[in-house]
Amino acid sequence: MRELNFFNPYLSPRRSIKVGQLQVILAIVFLLLVCGSIYSWNIIRIVKYSKDIYDYNAFMTDPANIAAVKNYTETKQKVDIIQQYMQGFAPIEAELEAKSIVSSALINKLNTALPHEVYLENMNITMESVQISGVGASRNVIAQYEHNLLKLGIFRDVFIDIIKVETEGGSAFEFTANCLLAGGASNEAKQ
Repeated sequence: MRELNFFNPYLSPRRSIKVGQLQVILAIVFLLLVCGSIYSWNIIRIVKYSKDIYDYNAFMTDPANIAAVKNYTETKQKVDIIQQYMQGFAPIEAELEAKSIVSSALINKLNTALPHEVYLENMNITMESVQISGVGASRNVIAQYEHNLLKLGIFRDVFIDIIKVETEGGSAFEFTANCLLAGGASNEAKQ
């Protein structure tokens, strides 16, 4: 049998929360916390970015920075103009290099005429002549060098001015050779 409780109408009703209702309430609280934290994070970022924008504007409108940018712009324009001039000078420079008195072809030809026992110390090249100073092991080797220079075909005349003994035993001879270019400067430019 069922128990009868006569005091039941006088008792306050109990509120019992069911598990489903508790889950819904907790989900709503969690969503409110997530939305609040995202909102707070965005507000903090907006304030930070606003401060950065203010700082950048202050930096950009600073007279010292404006003068620096103007100086950079002027310098860049000058550098661009100089580069244009340099491009215009490139053909002139190439032409001058082609007409150079001392060309690599001349140096190579002079080296091919050099015997093994002759060592060059100094070389003077002008528009009309080449003066060579060096040391040879014997007078015969120096004469062979003179002959080789004539065989190159770029000299009109080759003659040895000075031959002197460098050591007491006569094992080395110092010489100076003067070579007149065949055709002068115009021939040399073709070499």
